Amino acid sequence: MKLIQKFTSKLNQNKPKDIIKNVTIESKKNNKIIDLNEYKKSKKLMKLFTVFLLVSALISPTKLSADGGETFVGRDRYETNFKTVQNIQNPEGIIVASGEDFPDSLSAISLVRVTNYPLVLTSKNGLNSDLRNYASQSSIKNIIVVGGKAKCNKFENKNYIYLRGRDRYETNKKVKEYVGKLDSESLGFPVVVDAKNYADSLSASNALLTQKGYLEFDPYSSEVVNSSNVYVIGGRIKNFSNKKHTTWIYGRDRYDTNSKVFDTFKYTFENPERCVLASGENFADSLSACNISLIKKCPIKLSRSVTSNNSEAYIVGGFGGRNVNHTTPKLKDETQLIVTKNKNEIEIKQ
Repeated sequence: MKLIQKFTSKLNQNKPKDIIKNVTIESKKNNKIIDLNEYKKSKKLMKLFTVFLLVSALISPTKLSADGGETFVGRDRYETNFKTVQNIQNPEGIIVASGEDFPDSLSAISLVRVTNYPLVLTSKNGLNSDLRNYASQSSIKNIIVVGGKAKCNKFENKNYIYLRGRDRYETNKKVKEYVGKLDSESLGFPVVVDAKNYADSLSASNALLTQKGYLEFDPYSSEVVNSSNVYVIGGRIKNFSNKKHTTWIYGRDRYDTNSKVFDTFKYTFENPERCVLASGENFADSLSACNISLIKKCPIKLSRSVTSNNSEAYIVGGFGGRNVNHTTPKLKDETQLIVTKNKNEIEIKQ
């Protein structure tokens, strides 16, 4: 309260000294008489209004800023997920995937760009109370449930679409087929990853959230064989069916791979100078990072930790308590990489 009093006092000191004179002159032109007591009352009201605005700013919930530096973290993966989805107002639908089984949830990333729906994580017991309330809002007409372990609550007046297979590969195939129905051009840009490596798949989201593409677990599918523009993320896939039109992006470990994917696709985002920072060890929180990337139109950076120096990042989720001992790599703004779609080339400009 002392801070507010000090601020209002300083505000009053900075007011022009001839304010009463100006009001009086203007009133003479209008042939009116000013009551000084009434004027003093109006000054008091202005003071109260200023205090009200200050208090409102202090107690109002945090919203996304244009400059980054926001943190979205909850007590668990589902509360963290809610903190990201609640920033997407009145969506026409949601994509529901398991917060406990990463392969099917990774396939769901392919649907985020093509639908502009937020990714909502569910436990084996269904959505938590916050996410239930979010999913029940009247604007949501479609609920796409991905994977056999994704349990979604039943709501009235919703259209449910279930994309489930016997295993991660069949579920991935069903997602691919549905992406093709929504946007046939997306099947011309497969992004191939190892279905057992969630970190590289999360890195691949930087391609999926801006390009007309889909996540592919099968390197020998007909779409991959016939595509003129294939990206392989990670180094585990050795033999490949379409070497002629394939670009490989991989590094020494998950962070080096992510850095290369990040640099390759960052300039396909509208805000490449910002990033969404997420843990390379926590797949659930990193999945939720897709929602902030969708809103703020900036790429996702995986890191071991986060420090107070990450002023340009939107931070999603926890980092295992190791944020004190490590420094996140700085963004390489001096390097610009332009992805030439359909030509399988990367042009580098310094």
